Amino acid sequence: TTFTGSYAITQADIDAGFVYNTATVDTDEDATDTDDNTARLPQNPALVIEKATNGEDADLPTGPEIIAGETVTWTYVVTNTGNVTLSGIAVTDDKGVIPVYVSGDDGDGLLNVGESWTYEASGIAVAGQYANIGTASTMFNDAPVSDTDPSHYYGLQRYDETAWAGPGTENSSVDGNSSTAWGWTNDIGTGDGEWTFDLWAAAGQNDTSKGILVGTVTVTRVGNTVEVTYEIDTSLDEEYTIIEAHLWVGDTPLPITKKGTPTSSPGQFPFSPSIESDGLSATWSGTFDASDALYVSAHAVIEWYE
Repeated sequence: TTFTGSYAITQADIDAGFVYNTATVDTDEDATDTDDNTARLPQNPALVIEKATNGEDADLPTGPEIIAGETVTWTYVVTNTGNVTLSGIAVTDDKGVIPVYVSGDDGDGLLNVGESWTYEASGIAVAGQYANIGTASTMFNDAPVSDTDPSHYYGLQRYDETAWAGPGTENSSVDGNSSTAWGWTNDIGTGDGEWTFDLWAAAGQNDTSKGILVGTVTVTRVGNTVEVTYEIDTSLDEEYTIIEAHLWVGDTPLPITKKGTPTSSPGQFPFSPSIESDGLSATWSGTFDASDALYVSAHAVIEWYE
């Protein structure tokens, strides 16, 4: 006679790697017999680590763009993708940052099948292409179990450069305080009109061949009113923005100091155009006698990242 039975395999059985049982038969006549069996269970220890940089799964360069000097946060999610319980999980990073456990454990200190643990580490972004590799590892039955995952970011270097509208009359030929001052003052004369000047950044010594043409400055004069508008060229490869703007409009080429000398120092310019929140434009308006011959010297500080 054949008898059958069934048994539901538990996680503990898989972790042990076998199921041992004993069958016993007896009769009314007190005849008995026993037999045992050990059923080996397949064990497939495995884990996966997924690393992200500032929330982005950047396995390939360039990864997210991060301003050099700002904080970078790396997230490491370790998941038990095998069929056995794992313990002693270690998460490391090849660039020396130290991942710290954040969440995921159900309280038993074991990485159960299908369970995920999250770790985090942080650092300060450096300029240029950056890569690091996260590793999750442990041992099971004296055999190593591990996985790696790379991540990347590109560190943007911040640049600030002086910019002037021109070219017109070189400030160095007018400025009574410095023979090396660069930039221009622009003669718009009298009467109504509209004048558009190039806005040059980093053109030291008024050498536009070394500068960057980042936009324009437009001057409009109607009657007593003068309006000045700075505009960044948004079609350029880099994203330039205005972070400071200083302006001179008056009947002398440059403002006159208390000592009676002209100055091209932007900090002594009397007008501060209003910069839009996106940094792409700035505006100013004022009133003058319609008969005045006027000069405009427009300065800005331009910021960008690359």
